[in-house]
Amino acid sequence: MVSVNPDGSYITKGDVNGGNDRDPIPEANIRGTAGWIVPYVGLPRVWVAEGRWMLVALMIALTASAIWLSRFGFDARHDPWREEAQPHVEVSA
Repeated sequence: MVSVNPDGSYITKGDVNGGNDRDPIPEANIRGTAGWIVPYVGLPRVWVAEGRWMLVALMIALTASAIWLSRFGFDARHDPWREEAQPHVEVSA
């Protein structure tokens, strides 16, 4: 969407177009809108279609490693902010 006309219709522009689309779209013709976009989420599917198996394997290995390492974030034994995890240092005068 580029802008909204006073009558409620929308001016749009395609992804590859250099300029705006020539016909405004009435509000009644809009069926839905995007909530949010996750960039690159479809890349593994593209890699499979292109036969780029090394990238697929690397993505699986990195994802598995990230999931395995995230367990330390939920384990209280690895929490550096716990009271008993802080070393006690006495200062003598």
